[in-house]
Amino acid sequence: PNGTALPGTPCDDGDPMTYSDTWDANCNCVGVQMQNCQADFTVQQNAPWQITTVNNSTGVPPIDYVWWLPDGSLSNAMNPSYTFTQAGVYGICLTITADSGYCTSVMCDTLVVDSSGMISNNPVWYDCLG
Repeated sequence: PNGTALPGTPCDDGDPMTYSDTWDANCNCVGVQMQNCQADFTVQQNAPWQITTVNNSTGVPPIDYVWWLPDGSLSNAMNPSYTFTQAGVYGICLTITADSGYCTSVMCDTLVVDSSGMISNNPVWYDCLG
């Protein structure tokens, strides 16, 4: 009674895996548990020189997507397409932010484009930051 632990007021429950900590009606400091998220994608070839990404990422909505495309441009589309202009080795990355910004995950892949515009892809690294 007459303390600062009023229901709904902010507090710190001491758990780094929670956010939006508040006092409940029983004078307990409780937070919302962070959820895991995972960036994941594959690449489909539509025609020589052309790909479409297939986003298989998981996480608690809302989920924001930022793609780093082979030419260095960025896209916020869920499944962007891309057209190559020459043979070479290219990187492509997807960063997702989910659970209202409390989970971030990154996946990158390397694509090899041959002289006929055909793609092969081999994962280079996979880094979950969240």
